[in-house]
Amino acid sequence: MPISYKVKLNNGNENIGAEAKTITVQEIVKNATNKDIAREVYQLNPLIPEQVTLSVIENICQAAANLMAMGHAVTLQTRGRSALRIYPDIRLNGRNINLARAQQLDPNITDLTTDNAGDLVSRVGVRVRVRAECEPAFTKLLQGAGISTQRKETVNMPKILQGTGTNTPTNPDNPGGGDNPNEGND
Repeated sequence: MPISYKVKLNNGNENIGAEAKTITVQEIVKNATNKDIAREVYQLNPLIPEQVTLSVIENICQAAANLMAMGHAVTLQTRGRSALRIYPDIRLNGRNINLARAQQLDPNITDLTTDNAGDLVSRVGVRVRVRAECEPAFTKLLQGAGISTQRKETVNMPKILQGTGTNTPTNPDNPGGGDNPNEGND
């Protein structure tokens, strides 16, 4: 079965200064369940029962979270090569700290230095979320699976006007409208 996609004629986005029309494509995908993955694993290795695989899959996320909480990145491998890297991503609360923001936090600051940087970060705080990155070995696996593509539709996207944010997503399975259907789902 081919991977379906749609062609999008974008009529500009004032928020990013893109006045010219552009053409992009967006995948149309369905989410596979743990049971779907377990069935595929069984097809690859009939010695591993689907029920056992399903149990393992259902525990992988918790095991990965436990390891990340201990400061590890989790790397899923295929044939000894990294395919998927899952890691704790630490960011400042809010925006980066520049001199103006530092002075809002402490009016006595006249420069950003290694002496005051740690204190400033402590004042704004950090947040941790999970990120995942696919490595080239995963793309090679997909390409080796005999992929094909099929165009399903062409849509005319209205121009995004200043201050209106983004368009309403047309694909509820991909609310971000980008390459990663889970992007932004913290």
